[in-house]
Amino acid sequence: MMTFIMEHPATLLPNRSPHLRDVMDLDFRRLGKLLTGWRPRYDDDFQVVSHWSQIGAWFADCKPTRLALDLETDERGHIDMVGMAAGPTTARLCALPDSEALDEVWKAIARYGCEVVVHYGEGLEVPWLQDCFPSGIPFTVHDLHKLFHAWDCEYASAGRDKEDQKTGGGSGALAFIQSLYTWRPYHKHLLKKATGFADKAHYCMLDCVVAWEGFHRVEEMCKQEQPAAYQAYLRDAVPLLPIMAESSRNGWLVDGPVFRERRAVLVSQSRAQAGALIASYGDGIRPKGKKAKTQVSVAGLKAVLKARGIKLPVVRRDGGRTSETLNREARQKLVVRYPELSDLDAYWSTQDTLSDCYKNIIGKDGRCHANWSGYLTSWRWRCTKPNIAQWPEQERHVFQASPGMVLVQFDTSAGEYRWFAGESQDTSLLDMFAAYDRSHHAAEHPHVQNTILLFGVSPDTACGWKASSVPIEKAKYTFSKNYIFRLMYSYEGGIDELRATAAKAGLKFSRKDIAALDKIWFAKYPVAAAWRERQARMVWRTRLVECREWGYVRRIHGQDEAKVKNVALNFPMQAGIAGLVNRTVREVYDAWGLVPLANMHDGLVYEVAETDVVQRVPEIKAIMERPLVTLGGLVIPVDVKTGTHWGKGLRV
Repeated sequence: MMTFIMEHPATLLPNRSPHLRDVMDLDFRRLGKLLTGWRPRYDDDFQVVSHWSQIGAWFADCKPTRLALDLETDERGHIDMVGMAAGPTTARLCALPDSEALDEVWKAIARYGCEVVVHYGEGLEVPWLQDCFPSGIPFTVHDLHKLFHAWDCEYASAGRDKEDQKTGGGSGALAFIQSLYTWRPYHKHLLKKATGFADKAHYCMLDCVVAWEGFHRVEEMCKQEQPAAYQAYLRDAVPLLPIMAESSRNGWLVDGPVFRERRAVLVSQSRAQAGALIASYGDGIRPKGKKAKTQVSVAGLKAVLKARGIKLPVVRRDGGRTSETLNREARQKLVVRYPELSDLDAYWSTQDTLSDCYKNIIGKDGRCHANWSGYLTSWRWRCTKPNIAQWPEQERHVFQASPGMVLVQFDTSAGEYRWFAGESQDTSLLDMFAAYDRSHHAAEHPHVQNTILLFGVSPDTACGWKASSVPIEKAKYTFSKNYIFRLMYSYEGGIDELRATAAKAGLKFSRKDIAALDKIWFAKYPVAAAWRERQARMVWRTRLVECREWGYVRRIHGQDEAKVKNVALNFPMQAGIAGLVNRTVREVYDAWGLVPLANMHDGLVYEVAETDVVQRVPEIKAIMERPLVTLGGLVIPVDVKTGTHWGKGLRV
């Protein structure tokens, strides 16, 4: 018996996901072949090249213009074979007893000038090619996953994340693309079953063929249906691929003494918090073993909370099973729902910081080599192991500049808020930003202006709240900022989260209070309010949202109206700023060969030689502040800070 997986026929119904109709068409053709007796099989039509001298002959025979490339490693992480596919049925595999074969591969690729396709290249293939060509890779390297992201960033992230949860790799994305856009059966399990060289070679060959077929299929669809997205892939994803790999390899110098001192402080803090929780919740949450002094028992805590009548968040597992959980996302929801658990919130915050920032992040060279690889749905760079892009501000000072270098941080000034104003072309909003840019007076700051509007206070009072150390006053200013973010990113949702965040600081807002504030804001900025409505309706109808400036698109799957409309509002802003950052990275690298240490959602951190800072900083700033064509020539100002240590060590 054979199971055939296909797109649900509801795809063809009106108001569903029309962009998946080509997938449905392909599925029906597959099903037709199956019903007539066709069966998919694992191709074994490949040859093993056992000596480096045969590689040149193979290239001369097939004369490839585009070559799928896949490297495999042994248990020590050393490359032990290379797979190459020049077409859907033309594949050869090279055994690598020494370095001569590897040398012949990259020399042959350069000689024929063929494009190279990889399926997730930052991890292995691109760094290897960079070693082969220290002055720059002289041919185009395509990445199947990056192209798929340009075509359908939601599906690309779903396929990648599913596998990331298991292995931290990108093979899940390849299998996902394979199931949708090739005729090849799933093969990723074959590596686990490999018992010798031949089995591993077969697996490697299949990776190559799937990458070749998948790339050409997705490329064809993208060119025909979303040419702007394909151009975005060529303009941004292709040149940024080697830059990501280089950024990961370079790493960022860590101040060892500061790192150890700060970790010791947090461990001591965790010990005190755990002791206080045990005293408050009872010995039932006391763990056994080494964790008894610094942590609490999750199982014990679940039991205590349930006994107190607190409903724990539920997560759905494989097979439809559900279970109660206290994972990070669940903890955040729990504290919002039950503000009386603020003591747990403080403890979990300390544990998250220790886990995210102070566990084995320093390499043998004293640097942190974060994994910059691929994109989030908004075209922001994905960062893992650790995630420097979301590093807590109070922990940033552990990173420092190398000797003779200076850290330079470029941040857009209210970038996404300004982009919102540009998209809506609300003159009142645009005038507000223009007034602040002319005067730079504290009372003219956009968030101060929102505080004045929402709370009906004087400019002096709003400015006082911004600078105040009194929690309730500071909370009012913070509330006005969060309120604007909610309007930009959420159509109807976000109200409960906004209320809960305010409640932590002692501010009480009912849903009627929020609705009253909406009326005030919409009356002040009617054009922006009308744009929100138009944008939400249009995307709900088309299930497609664009960032016109860069050609980025997001196809939205599912029938959750709130989610669709939320994405309709937040994608143009988030992708817009991400595109501005991507453009800067690309042009700065082309001009001066500089690679960013960190790519945050609205800014960049570079390491610049002390002798070049005066000249280079204004040049980079000018690139970031270039006018945006689709937003009527809008310029988003950039704030610059320099120093020896990130965070507190940087000054304007």
